[in-house]
Amino acid sequence: MQYCGDMLATADQSSLEAQRIKLYVAKFFSKVFAFLIPYTKWCASSFKRFTSAFDSDFYASKVKGPLDEILDEVRRLEREGNLQARKDILAAKKAGEDVQRMVRSLVEKQEKRDARQVDTKNSDDIKVQLNVLQLAVGQLGNQFTEIMARTHFDREGREREDQERAFGKGNTRFLT
Repeated sequence: MQYCGDMLATADQSSLEAQRIKLYVAKFFSKVFAFLIPYTKWCASSFKRFTSAFDSDFYASKVKGPLDEILDEVRRLEREGNLQARKDILAAKKAGEDVQRMVRSLVEKQEKRDARQVDTKNSDDIKVQLNVLQLAVGQLGNQFTEIMARTHFDREGREREDQERAFGKGNTRFLT
């Protein structure tokens, strides 16, 4: 449930991704409630529990089938979340590259100005400072991309732990 909220919060609300995420979340909740409503009625009725004990198809049709449908929706949400995280990482990388390109352009302009100046010692100092700045901005962009990737993989790890707690450790192999 928290994952659904996170997915909706991170998506750009006017984008197609957000509309698709809303659709997947709605399908997820409709399948959850389609399973829970009959289950609560079954729990409340001793007669239904008694008769289901003699129904050999009860587990497959009333439990496993609906749970498999819920898990299909979870997988769709996970795929959409991974796609969104990849897009965010690529956008962050592009933004870092754009900043690097702008800094490189400023360095080149400054170098052209420095070439026209007579005082070479001062221009060499500025060149060194601008090169250091360019390297720092590049490292900052790389660190930002690394942080975005770590955040994505940390979120996947937490989701995997949540799934293992919810479905049992051995029952998560089909969630991937």
